[in-house]
Amino acid sequence: MNRLLAVIVLAALLVSAGGGQTAAEKNAFLSRKKWYVSFSVSIHGSGGNDGGSWAVSRRLSGSLVMDLSNPGTWPLSDPPDTQEEALEVGRYIGWMVGPPDDEALERFNAGGNPLDFPNNPMFVPIDFSVDDTFTSQDEETTFKGNGTIYGYKGFQLLCDLKKMVFDLIPGFALAGTKTVTVTTLKREGSSPPPYEADSAQLFSGPASIGSQLMGQRLDVTRPISVTATGPMSGGFVGRGNIDLSTLTYTMRILVTPTQASTATLILEPESRYREWRPIPGESEDKAGDDLTIKWKVEEQGLPPGEKPQISKVTLRLTKVSRYPGVCMNWPATPSGQPKPDLAFPEPHRDNLDFTVKDEGLTLVIDGKAAQDGFGSITIECFDGAAIGDLVAEAEMKDGRILQTEVRGQAGSGKVLIPLRDDGVSDIAKSWRYQRANGLEDKSDEEDKPEGDGQVGDGLSVWEEYRGFRQNTVWKDNCDPKKKDLFLENRVGATAESGIHLFEKATELVIHRIKRLEHKIDRVINFNKRDDRHTVDQHCLILRVSDDPNCGTAEGIFGANFPGPPKNTLWVNVVMGLSEDQVYSMGPRGALRSGNYQAKHIAHELGHGIGIYHHGESDPWTNGKIGVPWSSRDPDGDGLHSMYEQGTLITVLDEASGGPRTWPAGANFNCVLGEKNGQHSGEVDCLMRYVTARAYRYQANSNTRIWHGQAEPPGKSLCTSRIGTDFNAGGHSPHSRYFDTDPKRGDCKHQFVISDKWEAKDRG
Repeated sequence: MNRLLAVIVLAALLVSAGGGQTAAEKNAFLSRKKWYVSFSVSIHGSGGNDGGSWAVSRRLSGSLVMDLSNPGTWPLSDPPDTQEEALEVGRYIGWMVGPPDDEALERFNAGGNPLDFPNNPMFVPIDFSVDDTFTSQDEETTFKGNGTIYGYKGFQLLCDLKKMVFDLIPGFALAGTKTVTVTTLKREGSSPPPYEADSAQLFSGPASIGSQLMGQRLDVTRPISVTATGPMSGGFVGRGNIDLSTLTYTMRILVTPTQASTATLILEPESRYREWRPIPGESEDKAGDDLTIKWKVEEQGLPPGEKPQISKVTLRLTKVSRYPGVCMNWPATPSGQPKPDLAFPEPHRDNLDFTVKDEGLTLVIDGKAAQDGFGSITIECFDGAAIGDLVAEAEMKDGRILQTEVRGQAGSGKVLIPLRDDGVSDIAKSWRYQRANGLEDKSDEEDKPEGDGQVGDGLSVWEEYRGFRQNTVWKDNCDPKKKDLFLENRVGATAESGIHLFEKATELVIHRIKRLEHKIDRVINFNKRDDRHTVDQHCLILRVSDDPNCGTAEGIFGANFPGPPKNTLWVNVVMGLSEDQVYSMGPRGALRSGNYQAKHIAHELGHGIGIYHHGESDPWTNGKIGVPWSSRDPDGDGLHSMYEQGTLITVLDEASGGPRTWPAGANFNCVLGEKNGQHSGEVDCLMRYVTARAYRYQANSNTRIWHGQAEPPGKSLCTSRIGTDFNAGGHSPHSRYFDTDPKRGDCKHQFVISDKWEAKDRG
């Protein structure tokens, strides 16, 4: 076993005098054969440097027994004036741990293990815990662990009974190495092996904190309680340029003439704690859901009916997040300096036993509320991903500082808020296990629905957990295992049938937001945390088209095609559609405006996420789909002929196979479907055009086949380019529009949601 022996010696630590003492009291003091000592050392602090930020939290605690020793000559802090005084019989008395076992000490110094001689009083097990974090732009390293190291005891209580002063010298050595688990989370992900931490590196000495308490008188009527605090000195396990002066080193020592009773501060979260997740309020200053924690002090060995003598209880929220806003998209302009996302509420003005300070991160309970020995506190939540730890300590009237135990969490001295896999995820355990089990916080790997195969929806698991404001209400209804798409509907309720059709056809999860719930550039996850952010994700905006005859998905400048959402500036739709408006000439079936309207909206939304038409070969004239047809009788013989853009054509009726004629003077725009054009492919696909009334006869380029039927609006997305129904090969006289363009079709596998990617160019 690796071994390090590092003696940490404090200067004399003294307590203030307690007034005069009687001879009986002094005799009682002198009669003590043993003194019981309990001690704790803590180091805590946080800060930042060029490489990022860090936080340190360490605790070491132990207990021992000092026996009466031969007084002799003692090196007190206030030495006698003469050698005679130093040798004065009966003037000095002392207690110490000892005497040392020379053989055991020799074996230890030669590399022995304290476990080999557990009965030696010079070695005592000392409990320790470590909870350190070091965070930079590209990684976060956590040092976590607790266990036992062995101290070589050197405590002494030395008293000058003439001057009534004492020296308490808590010198001890820490020996051995213990494993502290170290985890480094990088953007690409890695986990180093555990770190073998030397005990003296875990806890280094303070800078002369003993001098704070020197020169005080002894009160023999009460236990000796000492607390010394000072800045950190020396080195410790860590990385980067850490300013040690920002670390606080605190040692607490309690010396009692009888073994101190066992007392513990118990924290017990409310029953819904295991399912609780943070829920924000409507603004940064308004709390959302809260969490209640009960506390009480339990002390064994007290006489019946006697309460623990508590001076005060201090509760602290540590490592509390300060994210901008309250969720990913609200408010659009967060306050300049983010406030803590968890806080204790301000007490009522009449409740003088409660004091809240440090931006609501510290709560001190004293007076009768502390003396009662039990109570409850509330923690308010201001963010959908709020995170922090609750730690607490109770100070007894005799100076003891109690250890904290969390009910239901063995070995834990803090309450994780929310309950989570600490060091692994910052997401509430209940939400993570139900919604994102096995996924990292920064993951954005949704592969359902498949789309064109590009994974993700532009939102990390953590962002979906933090939630979004949707139509004025905070929601966490994103699905980390399914692609989510955000949409602002400026058309209104009449567009909802089309949005529902689009959602059903794509199998996406559609979330509706209002104008102020995204940035002007349509970004929705702007209140971001860099290490949990994949890409600035955009929403689609649906609005009524300025052109009453044309709906379009309008791409941003420079984009080859609308989609993914970042490339789609607007989705413009024509409202009030019916068959009369879709078709300008020919027999009409029953009006089905709802079906055609919904199909039109879903069609344009499809373009907004990168879905193409089935082809682009259908003719347009003067910005309008179709070609002009005119019926003439040039010879005046009553035989009417049809002309297409001035060229004589033959029109055959699809149903009868005979000629199809119109009265002379008939002029209209005929939507003509071409082979592999916009009308081709799977008939039920909503990306297929449905406005054609005629198509080109493949055996004669000047012959048209008129079907004159209202083609059904699509209500799904095709999964191949093969034509179906009247586009299939068995249709007479032949397929109307055939299969899709070779680069098109299979619309179900074209769309892209994550703005991390680009839609594929399909010509």
